This record gives sequence, C-alpha cells and structure tokens, in this order.
Amino acid sequence: MSPQMSSSISGPVVGAHYFSDWQKTENNMPKGYIVAMYREVKDPKRLAAYAELAGKAIKEAGAKILVRGGRVKALESAVEERTVVLEFPSFDAALEYFEGPSYQKALAALGEGAVVRELRAVEGVD
Repeated sequence: MSPQMSSSISGPVVGAHYFSDWQKTENNMPKGYIVAMYREVKDPKRLAAYAELAGKAIKEAGAKILVRGGRVKALESAVEERTVVLEFPSFDAALEYFEGPSYQKALAALGEGAVVRELRAVEGVD
C-alpha cells in the first residue's frame, strides 16, 4: 500500500479509476516513469555521447520512450524546456535502470556541467 494512501479510502469512480483498492498484486504493479527536464545544454557533444549510451541502457531495461523533445507549452508557472519521459514496468524497475551499470556509464559520459536538468522517478497510478 502506498504510504500516502489509507486502506479506508473508498468511493465512486474518479476518471476511470476506483479508489477502493490501493494494493497492487505483483502482476498488476503501477508503472514507473523517469522524467527529465533540460533547462540548458552546455556541451552538446557530451550530451550526444550520453544519449547514445542511455539509449542502449533504455533498451536493456525494457523501457519505452514516451516523450523525447517535441513541442512544449508552459502552463501555470512552468518553463518551456526539453522534456524526456521514459516508461518502465514498475517504479522499482525505473530505479534499477537509473542505478544500473549501463545507465551509470551514460552518466559518466555526460559528466558534470554538460547540462542543467531536473531528473525524477515517479510511480504511475496503474
């Protein structure tokens, strides 16, 4: 059960989801996502080297690229910046990807100071 959710929550359908059962079985775990927002690219060559290695790590992890660049419109105090969203089978799989040797090799190629970005892992609702 999610630490933020109480087992006593129940009620009507909101969107297409019931809020009466927050526990997930092993076969019905919520997906995990890694979201990156790039504020500034300072070294395009190092970013390109990182992208090549990260792409291999993404394939190895069985992840799916949902968003990579594309159009962005800032809404409600947001910044229009390059955004990347990766989908993983679970939140734990997203963390394993990030902490794994293949992605760590990509991070080493990127190095310090090549980009200014925010990177976070988030758990989906199903």
